[in-house]
Amino acid sequence: MRNVLIADNNNFYFGIMSNIYEEHEFNVTRARSAPDAWRLIQKNGLEYYDIIVTDVTIESHLSGLMLAFKLKKAGFKNPVYFASKRFNITFTYIISTGLFRMIGIERLIPKNAFHIMNPVSLKRFLI
Repeated sequence: MRNVLIADNNNFYFGIMSNIYEEHEFNVTRARSAPDAWRLIQKNGLEYYDIIVTDVTIESHLSGLMLAFKLKKAGFKNPVYFASKRFNITFTYIISTGLFRMIGIERLIPKNAFHIMNPVSLKRFLI
């Protein structure tokens, strides 16, 4: 079974993401803050999580971005996905995708689109 860490303090978005991962036989671990996520990663090891999903602005700060930098600096090789309500505007999404790929972010997940996406489309963002 694969493991995913979701660092998100919003219950609604966490619930949607965790349900999809669980349907695909992932063990889901939740962190409500970037420091909590980092503690879990240190406790379980860099290789434990197959995917890490973090909100860019968890706790209204850029903590998710700092978590991603720490992960890459520590040598985390698996995918890191950013989830944000700010990725729903096409221009911002295109610009952000290019910038984030430069620092090793595999995928951007537009959380505002969760309300309008069908389950098949949503799964493509997460899996």
